[in-house]
Amino acid sequence: MKLTLRKKLTGSFLIISLLFAGASGVFFYYLKSMESSYNDLLGRRSEILANMKEIQLQGAMQSSSMREYLLQQSLDSQSKIGQSGANINILVQETLALVKVDEDKENLKKISKLNTEYMDEVKKVTATASVDLVKARDEANNKVYPLSREIRTLSGKLAERQQKLMEKGNQEAMALVEEIIFIVSIIGVAVVVLAIAAGTYISRMISRPVSRMTVMLKDIAEGDLTMDPIQVKNKDEIGDLADGINSMGTNLAKLIRQVRTSAEHVASSAEELTASAGQTAQATEQIASAVEEVAGGSQHQVRSVEQIAESIDALKNGTLQIFESMNKMAEASGSSLEAAAGGNEAITRTVSQMDVISKSITETAFAVKDLGEKSQEINKIVDVITDISGQTNLLALNAAIEAARAGEQGKGFAVVANEVRKLAEQSAQSANQIGEIIFMIQELTDNAVKAMNKGTLEVENGTHLVRESGQAFTVLKESVVLVSKQVDEVAAATEAINSNTIHVADSIQYISQMAETAASTTQEVSASTEEQLASMEEIMSSSTALADMAEELNSSIRQFRV
Repeated sequence: MKLTLRKKLTGSFLIISLLFAGASGVFFYYLKSMESSYNDLLGRRSEILANMKEIQLQGAMQSSSMREYLLQQSLDSQSKIGQSGANINILVQETLALVKVDEDKENLKKISKLNTEYMDEVKKVTATASVDLVKARDEANNKVYPLSREIRTLSGKLAERQQKLMEKGNQEAMALVEEIIFIVSIIGVAVVVLAIAAGTYISRMISRPVSRMTVMLKDIAEGDLTMDPIQVKNKDEIGDLADGINSMGTNLAKLIRQVRTSAEHVASSAEELTASAGQTAQATEQIASAVEEVAGGSQHQVRSVEQIAESIDALKNGTLQIFESMNKMAEASGSSLEAAAGGNEAITRTVSQMDVISKSITETAFAVKDLGEKSQEINKIVDVITDISGQTNLLALNAAIEAARAGEQGKGFAVVANEVRKLAEQSAQSANQIGEIIFMIQELTDNAVKAMNKGTLEVENGTHLVRESGQAFTVLKESVVLVSKQVDEVAAATEAINSNTIHVADSIQYISQMAETAASTTQEVSASTEEQLASMEEIMSSSTALADMAEELNSSIRQFRV
């Protein structure tokens, strides 16, 4: 059976109480013995002594009344003699009920017998006194007075014996009192010694483990978790408390190690996030630069198309002039040849620029796609940070509970645990903000990719049309050469040129629209990349703040030694 601290304390006080009860019982027993002795001494023996003194007095009164009667022959004296004899008999009977020794009882019976003889002789003397007073006096001296003296003598012996017994009883009572004082003193000293021993044992049993636990709790409060477990032999509440404090210290050290590991992981993740955000920002800047180049190329394309349109208008005017004046055909053919050559050159430049635009848009699409993949990696890191923050928050909550159980000694650690929990919540909030920003970036990235794909398609279409225009200019150039060589076929060639010119004009108009659309799209992409760059700067700022919080968490954890 487990002896709890309550049972030990109750048992100790119960033993001490039983010892006090035993001492009180012994003291009560001796008090009763002393009371019985004093009652016998002051009650029975004192009454026997008083009765004997009274018998002596009544005997003396008998002798005195007898002499008075012999002198005066008064009836009053005779009555006093009878009364004294009756009193002696009453005192003898009362004393017989008190004495316990047979010798005393025999002496009392002898006194009673002598008193009877005395009364008989008194009757004889009183009878003689009425006849012969002198003879009555002689009979009184010879028979009555000796009986009275013998009665007084016996009663005196009994009184002296009772006096000696009373003195002996008094001495025995004093010895009993001294014995009681000695025994009670011994028992009292023994009880006090046992009480002091029990108190010392219990106080050591409680104070030593409590002192060890106090030192351990102070070390825990100061952040030292490297202490050895408390070794307590108590199998009671003190032992349970020591086991609980040992478990708390072990769990707290484990918690601090976990929090430290999590803080280092958070710091590492924050550094990786910062690096990834920096790379993403750099990629975004490259995308912005490429988009700016695309935008510049689109503007150049628009200007080139405008030049081509102007050239086509000039070509149309030339064909009209051919129709108006055949005599200027050679000059017009030469001008048309030059214009066709310029148009062909412009078309070549346009095709090259469209290839550059297509390549830039393709690179931009790949960069934006890579940005999306980087955002996915950042999102995974954010998820890891969120999980770590949740675990850190849970660990901080468990630490606060263990600190609350520790009571007053655990308040300092409870404050640290609360700060850890706050840092974990701030980390979780920052991670959520980063997640939202990453989501926005992914949406913008998807939109940019779609816009790039659309721009690529439009550039390909424009490139195809420009190439058709180039082919048309080639045909035009050949036609002009053919016009120069074959004047006879001028009309037919001019009509073909006019038709081709109209077709080219329509194509150039379409190319112009596509170029304007491409320019608008590149401007939108440029705006998106700028927004994305701003978002990445926010991500870098949040990751820096997360790194700072992780460093604060590490600083808070460093005060613990595990």
